[in-house]
Amino acid sequence: MILGSHINFDTVMITRPNGKTDVLGRIEDIVSIFGENVFEEILCAHVIEHFYPQDAVTVLKDCLKILRPGGKLVVEAGCIQGQIEMYVAEHPWFMNNGGIKQFIMSIFGQDRHAWKELGWHHWGYTGDTMAEVMESCGYKIVHKGIGRTHGMGKRDFRVEGVK
Repeated sequence: MILGSHINFDTVMITRPNGKTDVLGRIEDIVSIFGENVFEEILCAHVIEHFYPQDAVTVLKDCLKILRPGGKLVVEAGCIQGQIEMYVAEHPWFMNNGGIKQFIMSIFGQDRHAWKELGWHHWGYTGDTMAEVMESCGYKIVHKGIGRTHGMGKRDFRVEGVK
């Protein structure tokens, strides 16, 4: 991989103003698709929360395999604590008027079968809990902070770990 270049990897073809999907595949197959010790950096933005915890660990370990020694994994996702705080601040009636149900459905989906294709969230993390999971997979945490990719402030976290 050429320094400064990137590969957009996804399960579906997506075209955005800043690029499109370059490689189609399932994240569960990344080691067989790319091989080991290939990448200097991986950005996993708003992906990990779409997996159940045990499957997220597998994804993180597979990312470790495809990183070069000294390579960095950047994980960004919605911070469950930040999302709650933002929702309560924006909807003061939240606790007294059934807002918790609306909040939960906005994160985890409303109808399991109707939203299956969209891949609703299966788990919630904070920066601290994600850092703990990444450390348990073998990463050395070098940064914890606010996510950058969606520009939503403390609603999102960013954790960077090195192989």
